[in-house]
Amino acid sequence: MSSGGDSIERDEENIRNALAALEPSLRKTIYTEITAATKDPDTYAALNWFFVCGLHHFYAGYILRGVINISVFAIGIGLIIYDELEAGLIVIGVISAVEMFDLFRSQSIIKNINNMIALNILHKHGINN
Repeated sequence: MSSGGDSIERDEENIRNALAALEPSLRKTIYTEITAATKDPDTYAALNWFFVCGLHHFYAGYILRGVINISVFAIGIGLIIYDELEAGLIVIGVISAVEMFDLFRSQSIIKNINNMIALNILHKHGINN
């Protein structure tokens, strides 16, 4: 599983082909599991866009990264509260710049996560892609 756009699309196609080769009742069971477990790129982007730094990482399952982002954001707010306006704004500006990168890549980030989820479910059912 790679994060490159072509690789993500190729992985997605391989998953579709693996599902298509299954007998109908098993395909329906697996498809239902995959549908329930997959993430929505719009929700990920909205959590990032509404700027509660780190929430989109929790949604995607990256707990440690979410904790780090919220902590850095809180440090920036704390600096502003304790009259270190410039330092606080710099900290918030840096974390915001990093998060903007995720915002613009939200579709491919979530597609990659969803591919991993689908592959794990296929493997759970003994289907190796």
